[in-house]
Amino acid sequence: RSKLLTVDRFGYGTPVTMTPKCKLAAQEYPGPRSSVPLCFQPADEFEVDTRPVYTRGDERCVDVEVLAAAAPVLTAPYHWNAHHASLEGIAPGVLAAHAALPDMGGVREYSIGVGCVLEFDVAGMDARGASSLEMLPLRTTVTTLYSQRELDTPLPAGAVLGATSGTNPATAAFRWQPERGMEGRKYTICFFVRSTVEAGCVQDFYVAPYHGHASQFCVEVSVERCRVCARPGETLASIAEEYRTSVNQVWGGNVMRQAQHLAVGQVLDFGPTYEVGHDETLAEVAAKLATPMEHLFALNPDLRERRAALSATPGEALRASKGNYEPGTAPWAMQAGTMMPDAQSLCFTPPICSYEALPTASSPDVAAFQCEDCDGGREYCTAPRCVAGVGAGPWEDAACSRFVGRRCQRCTACRTEEVGPAGDITVPGEYRAAGCDGEVAGGVCEDCTADAVCQACTVCAASQVEVRKCTPLQDRVCARAGAPGAAFLPE
Repeated sequence: RSKLLTVDRFGYGTPVTMTPKCKLAAQEYPGPRSSVPLCFQPADEFEVDTRPVYTRGDERCVDVEVLAAAAPVLTAPYHWNAHHASLEGIAPGVLAAHAALPDMGGVREYSIGVGCVLEFDVAGMDARGASSLEMLPLRTTVTTLYSQRELDTPLPAGAVLGATSGTNPATAAFRWQPERGMEGRKYTICFFVRSTVEAGCVQDFYVAPYHGHASQFCVEVSVERCRVCARPGETLASIAEEYRTSVNQVWGGNVMRQAQHLAVGQVLDFGPTYEVGHDETLAEVAAKLATPMEHLFALNPDLRERRAALSATPGEALRASKGNYEPGTAPWAMQAGTMMPDAQSLCFTPPICSYEALPTASSPDVAAFQCEDCDGGREYCTAPRCVAGVGAGPWEDAACSRFVGRRCQRCTACRTEEVGPAGDITVPGEYRAAGCDGEVAGGVCEDCTADAVCQACTVCAASQVEVRKCTPLQDRVCARAGAPGAAFLPE
């Protein structure tokens, strides 16, 4: 019963004060909004013939929505808050404060090859100092040009979200190393924040009910085709064998000093990619790329979803917008908020290198090789390649215990001089002062022709004029103004 305090034209009234506890608020955001009914019933007591009489009126109820008094802000891997997520059931003051926060940006999309390591922090904080935060995985959705599905586990195979460090602010480390068979797929990995306000009161934020919901906090990871990172124990030979190519192919397509020295984590491109054209079938592409269809299926796992249709005669056309849709408007280009390419890309390993394996030291081919086989002026003949030595490679000649073969190496290109509109030199040039001339004394390859030696171009003095320009192959020639053979420029 409440004490009667005031009387007005509506009758007696009394103020009601309610201080809701955290337990009365919603437990998930977004989620069903929390509504607490408050019911009142008027009662009267009076006497009739000295006997007490009690009467009660009809019960009346009001629904009171209990709003969250605070919400966490995510600060990594990018900035995200209740305002961005359009969360409901949050106190207006909290939403206004979140909207006023500067967007600190961050990274939402990653591209990574098989075997490469992706690492980033999932971090957040809550202005309500009493709350304790925990970062947790929500779901992972995999998208290709042909399908979209949610994984049975919240994280992709091999991915780990470490234990949360700290309470407010809080951070959890994410780490993932994509596996073979994931190429050509985009992984949308989502997280949520669990906030413990007080004992027995836990609230979860950014628990999007489905993929593509406005409230989801996710990163998108595209697993690249034709790109891998070397793992412990792997060699160029093992990688080349796994991807149906050769050591020369992989070595020739990457910047590497020595084929036998492969560092763990080193990024390797083992082939190019081809973007499918208008209404092309897999059989047509295979013929164009001189690559068996089975190789294309092996190197592009996303194609296996449509193996039967793509392998049929005639085969189903590979997906490409050219000639069919405007960019970004194809049915597969936007799938529940996940943006996909306009056309199918294919990794393939064409036979672009025709070099044979380097001969061993005991092979007669070593003696038969002559430096004049190199393209004079464009290539120089190297010393034998070191394949074993003292300590870890690569090895200098003094530490080398076994050499193999000789080979031609492309000459170093000297820097080209650039001149501005006023005739002033904007980029100093160089010319080839020595080496790379293709000459071998007596036809014997002893020390072999040296690589190009680049020297800075000569700059004419104020009293001189230019007779010949400096090019990467020759130096500038200057002469005294007015001298025979020199152009004369009057004062």
